[in-house]
Amino acid sequence: MKYLVIVIILCSSFLYSNGQSEVNRDNELWLGLQIDKSINKKWTASFNTNHRRNNNFGLYKLNYYQFTIEREIIEDLKLSAAYRFIGKPQNKVNSGRLFSDLNYKKKIKPFSLGLRLRFQYDSENPELFNAGEYLLREKIQLDYKRKKKSKLGVYTGTEFFLQINNNWKLEKYRIYAGIKYDLSKRQKINLKYIYQKGALKSIVQTNIFSIEYAIKLETKKNKKKNKLEKEN
Repeated sequence: MKYLVIVIILCSSFLYSNGQSEVNRDNELWLGLQIDKSINKKWTASFNTNHRRNNNFGLYKLNYYQFTIEREIIEDLKLSAAYRFIGKPQNKVNSGRLFSDLNYKKKIKPFSLGLRLRFQYDSENPELFNAGEYLLREKIQLDYKRKKKSKLGVYTGTEFFLQINNNWKLEKYRIYAGIKYDLSKRQKINLKYIYQKGALKSIVQTNIFSIEYAIKLETKKNKKKNKLEKEN
């Protein structure tokens, strides 16, 4: 509970600062759903969808639908590829995104350190491979969970967006903190605050409040195991 209070205080301070400065700022709300399915020991597939609102939560910004396939290369190292369709308001053009992630995660109890490199291609054109933008995103995250069986975990991290098309210039960066709570063995809720700042003056400074529900679907093997446990 004390972790939740700390996050609320931090978020409130950023909201209060919006009225105390002439810097161009906005507040966004992200509502997400993630569904994971293990194919086998090495492969995992997932589906994500997200609804986003900006202009102090008042306007619809976008909905996205994302399909991801991930493979464990070696212990602690995973490689994934994904496609994201981004639907926008009627006065804007829908867009697409292709990306590949290299994820490394090392547990140092009670902490775990995560590193992610994302090579990303964005297209604002109806033709996906026409005049798109290439980005390299670098993210580092530190998680803390007091006990292995604890339902509550906290984390913090930062991410940088580099424009490959524009001599690797920094486009924007994010600093974030959040709470993960296990609703059950296969379901969790993720509450996160993100501070986003553009390196260019034309990009708005944004406070982002994210809520995501995640579920892992059972495999046939686990279903049989659970059925036998109930029968016994």
